Parts: sequence; structure tokens; C-alpha cells
Amino acid sequence: MDKKLHFILFVCILSASSADAQVTGANDMWTWMHGSSTTVNPAIYGTQGVPDPANTPAGTYTPGVWRDLAGDLWMFGGLNTGGYMNDLWKYDRASGQWTWKKGAQTANHAGSYGTQGTASAGNMPPGRYAPACWTDAAGIFWMFGGLGGSGFFNDMWKYDPSANQWTWVHGTSVINNAGSYGTQGAAATGNLPSARQGGSAWVDASGNFWMFGGYNNGVGGNGQVSFSDLWRYSPGTNMWTWIGGPNTHGHPGAYGTQGTAAAGNIPGARNGAISWTDAAGNLWLFGGQSYNTSGYRGVLNDLWRYNPATGQWAWMKGSQSVNQNGTYGTLGVAAAANTPGARNNIAAWKDFAGNFWVFGGSGYPASGAAASLNDLWKYDVGADQWIWIGGSSNTNQPGIYGTRGQPDPANWPGTRGTVATWADIDGNFWLFGGSGQAASGSGYLNDLWRLAPCGDMQSLISGILGSDTVFCQGNSYMLDATFTGGSYLWSTGATTATITVNTTGSYWVRITDASGCTGRDTVVVTVVPPPVVDLGADIALCAGALPLVLSSPQPAGSSYLWSNGLSDTQMTVIRGGTYWLHVSYAGCEGSDTITITSVTEPGVTIGTDTTICASIPAKIGMEVPGATYLWNTGSTDPFIFVSVTDAYWLQVDLQGCVTADTTQIIAMQDPEIDLGPDRDICPEQEIILDPGPGIDFHWGTGETTSTYTATKGGSYSVSVTSVYGCSGSDTVVLRQKNFPTVRLDHDTTVCEETPLKLIAQATDADSYLWSDGSTEPILTTTRGGAYVATAINQCGSASDTIEVRQIFCDIWLPNVFTPNGDGINDHLRVLGNLGRIQGFGLSIYNRWGERIYHSSDKTQGWDGSYKGTAAGLGTYVYMLEYSFEGKPYLTKGNVILMR
Repeated sequence: MDKKLHFILFVCILSASSADAQVTGANDMWTWMHGSSTTVNPAIYGTQGVPDPANTPAGTYTPGVWRDLAGDLWMFGGLNTGGYMNDLWKYDRASGQWTWKKGAQTANHAGSYGTQGTASAGNMPPGRYAPACWTDAAGIFWMFGGLGGSGFFNDMWKYDPSANQWTWVHGTSVINNAGSYGTQGAAATGNLPSARQGGSAWVDASGNFWMFGGYNNGVGGNGQVSFSDLWRYSPGTNMWTWIGGPNTHGHPGAYGTQGTAAAGNIPGARNGAISWTDAAGNLWLFGGQSYNTSGYRGVLNDLWRYNPATGQWAWMKGSQSVNQNGTYGTLGVAAAANTPGARNNIAAWKDFAGNFWVFGGSGYPASGAAASLNDLWKYDVGADQWIWIGGSSNTNQPGIYGTRGQPDPANWPGTRGTVATWADIDGNFWLFGGSGQAASGSGYLNDLWRLAPCGDMQSLISGILGSDTVFCQGNSYMLDATFTGGSYLWSTGATTATITVNTTGSYWVRITDASGCTGRDTVVVTVVPPPVVDLGADIALCAGALPLVLSSPQPAGSSYLWSNGLSDTQMTVIRGGTYWLHVSYAGCEGSDTITITSVTEPGVTIGTDTTICASIPAKIGMEVPGATYLWNTGSTDPFIFVSVTDAYWLQVDLQGCVTADTTQIIAMQDPEIDLGPDRDICPEQEIILDPGPGIDFHWGTGETTSTYTATKGGSYSVSVTSVYGCSGSDTVVLRQKNFPTVRLDHDTTVCEETPLKLIAQATDADSYLWSDGSTEPILTTTRGGAYVATAINQCGSASDTIEVRQIFCDIWLPNVFTPNGDGINDHLRVLGNLGRIQGFGLSIYNRWGERIYHSSDKTQGWDGSYKGTAAGLGTYVYMLEYSFEGKPYLTKGNVILMR
């Protein structure tokens, strides 16, 4: 065997829970769907995230593959002529277009691990090929290990298609890591399979991931070795468990008795084997290639089954020896002796019936040496027999491509291995690329193929459930899939030819004929509620608002029947009356009735635009019997009073017939009349009273002139009317003011140094002016002379003169004083030439001889009080003691206190 083939490793396989397809029949047909019919094709990436008919991955060797929940196909990395890739692609089956989703366009990319356990848009696994792959129930893609440009990996990654993000979940970012087995059967955080590629993968019913074997080159100094260890990974706990098999490499198989499970049984160390999960949860393993301590041993064609519940392997078919040629038997006929030749890097699928399919690979034909194969086989699990379905029993066959997109019995992919494979949700098998034969020549391929097993059966089943249907809520609908000689499985779990449904949903039936061929049909059933027919509330309309269009929108496909017999979606009403609509949809019915009253439009007039006085509110509006009203002021009365400038509108509603009118009101303010402030008027003075502009004047005196001349005091009022009819008034009081008068006492004398008060006795005086400049009504002087007092008001002035003769006098006391607080003669004090005396004492005695006042200050005097209380009226005795020119004197006398 060519040494290069010794290193061809198996692509990661979908678990059986997601790799379903149909059973074969006589008309199985391949269709060349995409890519080139030649070899060594570079990628056309286009714009990341954007599908395009021209996009295509490069010719690729052993990428990682998954199928998403929508049934579309995904592929990661692989090996091409440039090296190890980490680009991620998606193929949309409906559009037939590839989309480059993530990763680099260049080979041997180092990737970016980010933080373990944390998703990020920047995370990306390094380039690699032959990883182990799984898809969980949530549609998340998982990937372990593989071989890159620098060595082998044992990192675990997951990818979320909805977020388009990778997460480094477990393992190390260091290449060629030896891992850690831990204790067999015990999960532990530190457990980790050694770095490898080509391990076989399954998903069990509990969502755990399983992996068997694989290959590495020099991990721990072991050289080229294969493994036969069995591992289980729990996504929930993020822990590996070493389940079985040796923790060393290169072990031969322990076959036991064919068909019998036993604790000691174990497949030999290998990589590149294919794997399935059956309906009972058993794990199946076929073929692969083996290495031991001596190096490459060869390829295998043994078939194994593992029961997770018992933890036991059973050797089911094939040889215990390596490099066996195949036994093809008769094309399309199952036989116990049939068996594919030993091989690895095989394409594999599982169909709806639980049977296993294999295509091509690198291995042994019916006879002769190993090379590239394109034979198609099916393993019937129930019969425990292989069937050669098609393809050549020889090696190195070119592909027959036919017309792209057109199925044809003559089409067949060329021999190849290390391909990417998927089984879609409609039962078709898909195959991409690998290394092998194109239409001519060999090398890396990027062609995409679809195999439709039992194509004639599917065509017979398609449409058996009829078109998508809609029916009314509360009813039921029977789906009939009756097919002669068929058995049935519905999406509801029913196995009868018909089912009755009453809820909205997508229902499918899978029908299997007597030959085991299966077809599937799907129908969408929509349950709808009865139509809601609503023509609106009964209304009254102005006659001018007719015609009116009645409608009640309904789903497409609804039937209409109006009260006028028409079946249009709407009805035009030209007069008042009662109208109805009846709607039928999907067996549901609904109706509604409306009464329309035609009302003669009321004439609404609230007056012409006008000007009013703001002080006299104007009444506007109108009354229509039976109507309701709405003003823009918010009032709902037929009339309103307005006194503010504005546009006023009234809306009148008469049984739904609504009309309106608007008027502009300009509100003028009353004229501002001002006769001035109240003031004085002098004799012989004239004051002109002017109230301002107007057209009509009425004075309180009876005059109607625009002004009035007042000549005497009194109250004067006027009322003025403006050009807008607005009126205002004012009143002024003129106070009659007389000329002032003033009188001084007779001429008098004043003792030297004795103050004399001169009093100006005046009438109607506003102010005073003395000849010495004083402005008070009383002038105090100690000097003789002529004094003139002038009394002044706005009407004029008057003056009087007094002559004061100054004489020399001794001291004396007045015999009367009046302490009444008027500022005149309020104190009893010594008068006269006080400056000439020395030594001074003044005492006051009441009639009982009690001294009630004494002062040694000649400038002071008695204020008429005793002990803080006003003394009584009457006669008091004084005693005055003083010295003059050194001679003492004593003077006694009486004084009268008056108030």
C-alpha cells in the first residue's frame, strides 16, 4: 500500500442522532450539486457572512463537519494544497450557496484561544484536520483534537451558530500533549485524552459524547501509534471519563465470538474508523487503519457494536485480519457472506430505518491491491447483512458528473477518501471533496454531491398529504397518507394511515414500502379562529358624507356576502339604512350589521366678524333643536359670552352630522380717562380738565364739551365714549385754596440776653419765611430790631412786621407758666441778665412748705412736675438765691402753675 495512504485519516462523523437518511431502492441517484469536476481547486471566499453562488471551499481533506437544526451543512478546516485550514463554511440546501462564516483564508493559522470557557468573536481554533465532532441537542457544534501544522491537539471547542462564536471549553492549547487518563470509570476535571486525530465519535441518548481510538505521531516519544481507548465527555460537567480500553497504544483486538458481547472484547487500536448510533443507543464502529509499536499494520473491515449500558463490545462482522479484499456478491442483493473490503477514510451515513451506509475510502476492492474506492454499501442492522448498492468493485474510478443540479442514474462520484459527509433532515446523503478521482485526474476535490436513496419512493410519497391547509378553530382535519403496502410513522408518533389534527403545526409522515424504501411528506396545518367581522358602530352621517364605503379586512381566501348580494371585499352605501356582511374562511363564518342614519346637515351661523367692548361681553352662537354643541373654548352650550379677542368656532352635531362656523371677535378695551390727580385751586385761577380722546363727553356739571374749565373748588366727573362705543369715566377733586394771612404781636421790648419768642399767627400758610431767613412759624431772638414774617402758599404770600427794642434788665421770674408741652412757657426759669450773677439756687415749695424742686444751674428751670408726676394747678412759693458783684441776694415770691 502507498505509504501516503497510511496517513489518510477519517473525517469527523455526525452522531447517529442527527445523521438520518432513507433506505435505498432501485432508483438511487447521485446529483452533482456544487463545486468543480476537476482537481486542485482554490477557495472562493467572497464576503464573510454573505452567501453567494460563486463561493466555494477549496479542495479539502478530512474537515470537521456538522448539521445544524435547520438541516444546513457546516464544515471546518481540513487539509488542502496550502496546508492546514481553520475556515468555517455553511452550505444552505435551499439556496444551494456556500457562506464563509469565520476563520482565515490562509493555511496554518495559529488561531486564538481567548479565555477558557468564554465565548468571543475573536476566538478561533488553529488550523487542523481530522478532529472528532459532535452536535448537541441545542444545535451547538463540538470539536476535539485533530492534526495541525505544528502537531496534534487535545483541545475541546464548541461553536454557537446563532452567535457565530467559538469557545475554548477544555483541554490544553499546547500541541502534542500526553493527556491524563485518571481512574477508569471516574470523571475528573484533570482527565484528558492524549492529543490525537482520527478518533471515532458518537452522541448517546443522554447527550454525552463518546470517542474511540485515534492516531498521533510522537506524543510522549511513542512514534506513529494508534489507540483503542474509549472515552466519554459530559458537556454538562465539562469532564472526561476514561471508560475502557488500554491507556497505552498499538494494542491488537480481542474479538471473542462473533455476534456475542463479552467483557474481554475490544476492537484493535485504529484511527479513521466510521461510527454510528442505533435506535437502541448502541455504538457501532467499522474499519479504519491500525498502527502498533512496529508502525503501520494495515486497514480493517471489522464491524463492532458497543453497549454503553453493559460496557461490552461485540464483534459483529468482517475479518480479524488487516488488508482484506471485499466480497461484493450480487449488486443490490443482501447476503451473509457480503462484506466491504478493508478500508479507512470512509464516507458514512445512517438512514431513517437505522441501517448504515458506507461509500468509498482508501482500501481494498474485490481483488488486488489497495487504492481509492467509490463503492456504496448498506448494512442492514436487522438482517445483519451487507448489500453492495452501487459503484465499482475496482479502484481509482473517475467521476461521472452529468449536469450540475440534475439527478441521473448514470451519475457517480469518482473514487475518493477523507471526505466530508452529512445526512440531511429530508433523508438525502451529502458528500464533499476529499482526495481522489475527478472526471479526469486525481487530487484534492471540492465537488459537492447529493445521494437520494429510493428516489422513486420519495417521488411517490411527495404530495400525498396534499397542500397546506387552513381550517376553523373547534373543527378537526384528517390527514390521509394511505399508500398500498406501506407502513407509517407520523411526527405525532402515530403509525396509522390517517391521523386527525386540530392544532396548528407542521405534520410529516414517513412511509416505508415492502422493499424497505422510505419517503416522507410534510404539510402545514393552520387552525384559525372564526373571522372577526366588524363594520363599526351604528352611525348617523350628514347626507353630504354619503356615499360611504363599508369594509372589514379578512385573510386572503375569505368569501364575502353583502346584504346587497355582492361578494366584493367592500360595499358602497349611498343612503341610510341597515346593512350586513357575512364572511366565510376555512369553514369559519362570521357576520356583522351596521345601521346608517342619513341626517340633513344643519346650517350653522354664529355671526360675522365684529368688534366689541371688552367690558361688555357679547353673546354669540345659535340653537339647533336636538343638537349637541362644542365650542373651541370647551363650552357645550349653544351660546357663549365673549370678551377676549379671538377666533371662535362652534361645532354642531345633529345625530352625527357635524357642521361648524367660525367668527372673529375683536375685543376693544374701554378708553382710559384721566382728569389728573386731586389738587388745589386758588382764587381767580382757571384749571382746564381734559379727559382725552373720545366722541361723546358728559360732565357732571351738565356740559358735553371735550374739555371743562374749572374756576373754583369742587368734585368734577366726566364719562367719555370711544369710536367703538366703549366708555370710561374719571373724577377729580379740586380743593379751594385761599390766599394766606399772617399777624405778629405788637411791638415789644426784650431784656439783654433774655430770649424772646416771636409767633407768626397765620391762616392757609404752607410755609414761612422770616427776615433773618428762618422758616419756622416761631422765631426766638435775644436782640432788638424789626422782624418781618411772611406766610406762603401756592396762591401767594402775606407779611407782617414787629419792632423789638432791646433793653438792659436785672433777673426776674415770671409769675405764671404753662407746662402743657406746647413748646411755649413750659418751664419756670430765671430770666434776665444771668451772665452777671454768681452763685445760684432756685427752690420751689408747695403750700404745705414742702420743697418740691431745687436747681443750682441758672440755665435750668422747673417743668411743673414732682417725683415724675405733673404737679397740680395752683400757686407755689419760690426762693431765689444768688450773688451779684460779691454781694448775696435772696428773693421770694409766688408763681401760678397753669396748663
